[in-house]
Amino acid sequence: MFRILCHFDNLSKKDNTALNRLTSVNGSGAAAKSYSSFDYDTRGNITNNSHVEMSYNLANQMTAALGKSYT
Repeated sequence: MFRILCHFDNLSKKDNTALNRLTSVNGSGAAAKSYSSFDYDTRGNITNNSHVEMSYNLANQMTAALGKSYT
């Protein structure tokens, strides 16, 4: 028998409605925590999600993430 324990009561998100972008995701309850916050470049690409930094070229193609470069 498996039992799944949930350490938060709810997930909530915050948006920048003017730019139509997600800014953060948080859990509330007994073990509340911040899961991710998001940073964007001027073209709307996610450049940081609290875990990974990402870079893009002018065609909005990912060029780097997790310490690796892509061509």
